[in-house]
Amino acid sequence: MRQRDMRDSSEDSPMSIRIVVADDHPIACEGTVAVLGQDPALSVVGVAHDGEQALALCGALHPDVLLLDMSLPLLPGSAVARALAGRLRAPRVVMLSAFEEPALVRAALDAGATGYVLKSAPGAALRDAVHRTMAGERVLLGVAAPDEGPEPLSAGTGGAA
Repeated sequence: MRQRDMRDSSEDSPMSIRIVVADDHPIACEGTVAVLGQDPALSVVGVAHDGEQALALCGALHPDVLLLDMSLPLLPGSAVARALAGRLRAPRVVMLSAFEEPALVRAALDAGATGYVLKSAPGAALRDAVHRTMAGERVLLGVAAPDEGPEPLSAGTGGAA
């Protein structure tokens, strides 16, 4: 478990969105942090490499958003989302996954995730998904919602391609 010192002038802003990134692949974490760092309104405050670390960091840092890999060691993403759903200061959970199977998307949403983004999405789409999630939207990028086709992986707002 690492608390990252990613502070810059944007983190002091009351409008900054505080994010914890949880992925068991270091290169995926580093890439996600770099992509998010391109938006001054986003501040990565912690990085976890397993589900237990993700829960601990969320309890200690109280992020606004948890970007959570669906497949984590020790505690899978859906179990982390379910555990956080009952907390008073729970972050909004956006699942990051390489898997687009409808059953996995449904499991994530049923566990309390507010978004599901394929890891093949461009960086701008991930940044947009964080903002849209904070605005109260359910965000599904590259995967089909129940009875709908997949939302495009573009970076447009409101799901427009």
